[in-house]
Amino acid sequence: MSTPEPKARRDPEERQKECIQRETDQIEAFLNDDLIVDFDEFKLLVQTKTVLKNWCLKNCGEVFYFYLLNADCDVLEEGVKVINSIVIHSDMTVQVFLHNTELSPNDLRWILPERKLQRWSQIENLLTRYSFAQHTDLDGTFHLKKAHEHLISAIAILNQQNISQL
Repeated sequence: MSTPEPKARRDPEERQKECIQRETDQIEAFLNDDLIVDFDEFKLLVQTKTVLKNWCLKNCGEVFYFYLLNADCDVLEEGVKVINSIVIHSDMTVQVFLHNTELSPNDLRWILPERKLQRWSQIENLLTRYSFAQHTDLDGTFHLKKAHEHLISAIAILNQQNISQL
């Protein structure tokens, strides 16, 4: 019996180029699939393209809302409240509210450099980041932390101005 002759190996550089091309094609396909074409597509596909967990949705035509309620059984005596909400406008601009306080656009630069939603991964990140529903934050801790951050920034700016005047 004779054994079949093994196939000749291809050039390693050629195999490496094919591998790199395959990875590049996969990344390009992911990036294309991640793009949100417009507000109408967003409204149409949001439930299939995102993991909503506890987020509720409300489509109001030109505005789309994601919101979290404190509807746990242990807090119902306080009444149902909106804990966090994310608002998407028809021009794809985004507003985020934590306990009825709107985050400034600077607080969203980490994910929305131009304050506009362009990718499904951006909304996924926003939903994940602001999905906390800790009732302890309702006591004002969040506001104190934000005030502290602003004070530290103001002190740093004043210190820089004082140093430059010397």
